[in-house]
Amino acid sequence: MIQSQNKVRFILFWCFLSVFIFAVVANAQIGNNKILGNVRVEGNTSIDADLIKLLSELLPLPKDVYGEDFSNAVKLLWELDSFSDIQIYADNPEDKIINVVIKVKEYPSLNSIQFVGNDKTNDEKMRNLVNLYPGSKISPSRVHNNILNIKSDYTEKGYLLAEINAQSVLLEEENKVDLVFNINEGEKVKIKSITFEGNENYSDKNLRKQFDKTKQDGLFRGGDYDKVEYEDDKKKLIRYYNKEGYRDASIISDSISFSDDKKQMHISVRIDEGIRYYFRNITYEGNDQIEAEVLQEIVNINKGDIYNYEKLVKSQDAIQQVYYNNGHLFTQIVFPERPVGVDSVDVRFVLFEGVPVKVNRVNIIGNTKTKEKVIRREIDILPGDIFNYTKVERSIRDLSILNYFGNLDFDVDVLDTANVDVQFIVEEKSTDTANMSAGFSQRDGLIGSLGLSMNNFMGNGQHMSIDWQFGKIFRSFRISFTEPYLFDTNTLAGFSVFDIRRGGEFYGYDQESKGATIHLGKRLRWPDNFFRGDWFFEFSKNNISNIRSDLDLQRFLISNSTRVSVSQIISRDSRSNYENPGIAAEFPANGSTLSLSAQFSGGPLGGSEDFMKYRFNTEWYTPAIWGFVLYNNMQLGFIHDFSSAGSVSPQELFFMGGSALSIGTSLRGYKERSVGPTSRDGFALGGKTMIKVSTELRFNMSQRPTIYGLFFAETGNNWRDITFTDPFDLKRSVGAGIRLFMPMLGMIGFDIGFGFDNFDAFGKREGWLPHFQFGRGF
Repeated sequence: MIQSQNKVRFILFWCFLSVFIFAVVANAQIGNNKILGNVRVEGNTSIDADLIKLLSELLPLPKDVYGEDFSNAVKLLWELDSFSDIQIYADNPEDKIINVVIKVKEYPSLNSIQFVGNDKTNDEKMRNLVNLYPGSKISPSRVHNNILNIKSDYTEKGYLLAEINAQSVLLEEENKVDLVFNINEGEKVKIKSITFEGNENYSDKNLRKQFDKTKQDGLFRGGDYDKVEYEDDKKKLIRYYNKEGYRDASIISDSISFSDDKKQMHISVRIDEGIRYYFRNITYEGNDQIEAEVLQEIVNINKGDIYNYEKLVKSQDAIQQVYYNNGHLFTQIVFPERPVGVDSVDVRFVLFEGVPVKVNRVNIIGNTKTKEKVIRREIDILPGDIFNYTKVERSIRDLSILNYFGNLDFDVDVLDTANVDVQFIVEEKSTDTANMSAGFSQRDGLIGSLGLSMNNFMGNGQHMSIDWQFGKIFRSFRISFTEPYLFDTNTLAGFSVFDIRRGGEFYGYDQESKGATIHLGKRLRWPDNFFRGDWFFEFSKNNISNIRSDLDLQRFLISNSTRVSVSQIISRDSRSNYENPGIAAEFPANGSTLSLSAQFSGGPLGGSEDFMKYRFNTEWYTPAIWGFVLYNNMQLGFIHDFSSAGSVSPQELFFMGGSALSIGTSLRGYKERSVGPTSRDGFALGGKTMIKVSTELRFNMSQRPTIYGLFFAETGNNWRDITFTDPFDLKRSVGAGIRLFMPMLGMIGFDIGFGFDNFDAFGKREGWLPHFQFGRGF
């Protein structure tokens, strides 16, 4: 590299020396007080002669010319950086009217650029660093400057040992070259140490933690250096000091040094911490609409608190949000600070409230299938209302949970200082799903399914589904219809009719169930408007036959029964995805769900099944670092008999294990229905109590279609009845999975789970088990 730089300096020295000599010769030849006659250009190959004359400013004019005019011409042409040699002389220096020759030698023109050895950066990015294009003149200075550009980029990325040189390959075509940049990237320099000076109140270790990206080389971090990230981390360090009360903190200087072999870097930062400040008086000015006491609760900064600039900014945003929700879209807030005494600060929040803005119109744009009334009933803000940003956000959230739209947005069109139009912009997506499959297995014989689910039937928001599954050991048919807004009121109504048969060696008995369900529901406004209530009335006939197990199993069964039951479900759903509302229903990132159900069967309702069944289910979603979402779920279940003889159909008992596609609760890492009480013959008996807890760490991989991966840990069990229940006797598992939401198919998933307590009949651990799911999430 040093030899290359010396070579460039040598070439430049001789070029300037030649220019100086030719300028002196020209001045001696031409002398003073001459008239310029003809100007001729020689030696040019690609640059037009007239252009050279124009740029040299040597044009025949009826005026005298002097030696300095020719020196200036050489200087102007040399600044083009296109010639390796320039000579200007007169054919007839003794005459009054002189004829001048401009003799030049052009640098070669660029044909193409190649890069060799750039493993860390692709050619396209390299070309963006190089300021050369086909046809450019390849001068030593231009090549040198571009080498410096490449070197600088590698240095910023931490490759301080990178070596770059350029090689010109002369082509047969006249005066053209291919330019090859040879790059030896070397190893990335690692940060060996980060030290601080002037930090009297915080240790080096504490300050190093404030650097997000710039870290010392260690076991769990690479110690890579990036100049841009380092500059950002220095700003974060100052923000940390400001947050801790040191409002005058600053970085006086910083330096970077290297080990002798330049493979390790040492960073030293010199800090002036200043003194710690405290808040004194917090006052408000211009707040005609909201009293100072209310603003003080929002700001939550008290006299004597440690100064925190970040808290001031958040307080400003919180006040702004309150004013937005009261229609003051044009409110402006500033908070000038005034140091008082040695270590105190007075803060004055100055508000320019403006007038409240009313909603003139609410427009819906983009709905090609969904009827406008279906969308409007989910919108919480109406014409004539004072503009409220929280209501707009809630409307977006409610529309996203419908899962009718692939993208959702809103816009506020300001009409004047007192009126706005609100636009809700939707993008329809396919909401219907269909399935048709057939196959053959040795255990089940011919199996298959036909199904159609229309989740936004005719654009009315209604749900209709038909599902038929068949096989040797099972058959089910179900048809259902739901109207979410009966007679355009806040009342849900629906029904379903079903005919189910299952059995064979897998179950230990044969079961047939036929019946119907009527469903009514209503959104509630208390305790908040995320709640709803649903009520179900079921009538069904159930028949159990061909019992293949021992008397222990028969104790739980009713051969022929009639069920007449009423169920009530109180639920709350606040799920959302503020960053991507279009996928909120498929990949929630915020909020929670809660449901408590109670089913009452028999008694005064009649029928032969007498029991009470309770279920509690809750899910909550928490945004985590790096875009991950933490999902937690808890399920509890309890069945209470009305009679000691037992009067519960097995389809109402709790089963657990596997994917639970047909019946029961999933517990990955275990076989279907394998968790819980079993008969002496090994058949699943089902239980009357159940506990299940799951945790997943989810990460979005694609938005359209929605694809996300997950890591899970879960535990659960079910027991014969409350007397056998042991909340510490839970089966555990871990694993990973992936989910894909496909239009017309719904949610498709695959998991692989490892059950820590999963052993076969010989005491051997089962190991990893695969699980599939279709049409729903866990």
